Amino acid sequence: MNKEIFTPKHFSKTSTVLSALLVLSFSTGVQAITPFKVRDIQVQGLNQVNLSTVLTYLPVKVGDTANDVLINNSIQSLFGTGLFSEVDIQSIDNVLQLKLLERPFIASVSFVGAKEFDKAELVSIAKNAGVFEGRMFDKATLIKLENDLKAAYLSRSKYGVKIDSVTNISDKNKINIVLNFVEGNSAKFKEINILGLKSFSKKQILAEMESTQPHFMSWLTKSDLFSKEKINTDLDNIRALYLRHGFLEFSIDSNQISLSPDKQDVFLTLIINEGQQFNLQNITFKGGTPEQQNLLQSLITIEKGVLFNGDTFNSLLSKMQSKLGELGFANAQINPVPKLDYEKQTVDFEIEIDPKEKTYVRKINIVGNTKTRDEVIRRELRQIEATFYDANKIVQSRDRIDRLGFFKEVNIGWVPVENAPEQVDLTVQVVEKSTGNINFGVGFNSTDKASINAGIAQDNLFGSGKNLNFNINSAKNNRSIYLSATDPYFTNSGISRTVEAYSRFNTLQQSGVDRVAIRTNGASVRMGMPVGEVDALFVALGVEYTGVKTFENAPPRYIDFEKNIKGSATYPLLTLSWIRDSRDSALSPTKGSLVKASIETSFGKEVSFAKAGYQYQTFYPINKYFTLAFNLDTGYGRGLEGKTFPFFKNYFVGGVGSVRGYEGNTLGSLDTNGDYIG
Repeated sequence: MNKEIFTPKHFSKTSTVLSALLVLSFSTGVQAITPFKVRDIQVQGLNQVNLSTVLTYLPVKVGDTANDVLINNSIQSLFGTGLFSEVDIQSIDNVLQLKLLERPFIASVSFVGAKEFDKAELVSIAKNAGVFEGRMFDKATLIKLENDLKAAYLSRSKYGVKIDSVTNISDKNKINIVLNFVEGNSAKFKEINILGLKSFSKKQILAEMESTQPHFMSWLTKSDLFSKEKINTDLDNIRALYLRHGFLEFSIDSNQISLSPDKQDVFLTLIINEGQQFNLQNITFKGGTPEQQNLLQSLITIEKGVLFNGDTFNSLLSKMQSKLGELGFANAQINPVPKLDYEKQTVDFEIEIDPKEKTYVRKINIVGNTKTRDEVIRRELRQIEATFYDANKIVQSRDRIDRLGFFKEVNIGWVPVENAPEQVDLTVQVVEKSTGNINFGVGFNSTDKASINAGIAQDNLFGSGKNLNFNINSAKNNRSIYLSATDPYFTNSGISRTVEAYSRFNTLQQSGVDRVAIRTNGASVRMGMPVGEVDALFVALGVEYTGVKTFENAPPRYIDFEKNIKGSATYPLLTLSWIRDSRDSALSPTKGSLVKASIETSFGKEVSFAKAGYQYQTFYPINKYFTLAFNLDTGYGRGLEGKTFPFFKNYFVGGVGSVRGYEGNTLGSLDTNGDYIG
């Protein structure tokens, strides 16, 4: 029996030196084998890895002529998979016998003692590090996981955290990983010192900082928790404060951070140099064309001789950059050069303009839309390919995409085209959010008592941008079924179409007693036409059926209306509306406004009326955290052709979803019987 052993045991993928020596031994022929034709290949030691996987990576096949080079390549190929910790290859009577020892697979990952993060967050961190159930175990990835977890704890000021890992291998070569956490307490600012203050008090500086020493509200705000990222933000805020007050040469010469031995207390010391204050005197331009200089000059609204304000000046530079961008100069550079007069304490700025070449947009790439179709995004773009770059159109495009309501984030950036400085490529980066909603709820309120509500809404049906909405409500006094479908681009020109159908049953109560029951069934088709960038006109044509039934002691106006329509009426509805939406986002607007005006009218035989409504919302950014919002909603209605205005079209307010603090439909005038009119 001819037997040859080609590989020493315990040769691992990570043993680089041993690998090199092994290759050298084969390549130099220290014990070169006699070439032979492989009659068969046998593999031993497989548990989790499939035989087909081994044979796929094995460069030698049955019928090949084996030699020392081919065997060496086989060893390296199998170790290169990372699946095995030991590989032995033997030859017995021209049969290759592979004895393999698999690296263990991860059977479970447990987190013991972790409270700062929930399990889902820890599992996500572990998965990103490559440690999860079913994955081949690698000590290096476990070390990486420990480091990633410590980094996550440091981001939450847990500087004293200790993480130890324990591994247990089962009989089936599977490994269980247990991560033990000793979290410790969060590191907090014990003391913040600021040296070099002259123009501001320490209290004023601290007011600009997110970091604070412990106070009676810090348990809620967490502002006393130590974070390096927070300190960097604080330093920027302090610089911005001084620049707003004319300190052009302000500097932070040193920021010293020290931790107590137990890593619980943080001591921060800032050493600052305020410098002088300067008043802004003159702003001149250098470079560019005279027309460009005159255009940028027209943007200057800062009065001569006022205290320099960094925020105002930076805003001016941004406007100048945007204005040149609107003209197609995407690569334009604006460089303000200060000229300080220390005696007069004034500063002149010479703004160097380098417009570069006028820029074309070569192509527009859309990324991040795993569900939404490209065309849904592209049809909102106002900047198009093969045209001049226009910064204003890019902002409009971003806002229009954001107002769709399909995305958490929308960003548009550009990169220069290689070897073509006059061209750029735009990238529209979106982060999608869930646009589908299935709801089911049971509620209770003072008006309807118990109620059941269920519905399905999809604002971006199959990524097409179309809307489908179905809702059903079984409240005692307000039951309804509603179905609508909207195609925002029914035509290529942007005309939208909405089809809706509904059925409602309402019982109006006064003083807790049923007065009248109203059943309304209806359907309509609404067409919308864009007018400009932020305006749209809508025309809706529909038909409604209303049945009225009064109860004992119903107010006379209810009884008279029931008699006039003989219990029910069918009538057409025509609605005209105008909407102006200049908000920067439909999901979380920070600026802009929303205006809606509408007129609803009917010229039916039994029912004839007109009803007008107006809503105005506006948003003002206070800072990057807060936005001030105002909302006005008003309406007016009257009967036409001598007919009474339908009482069920009245505006009833009060209660849930309207004005809290009042019972349902109880806010407004009373009739002679003490019932609410609406």
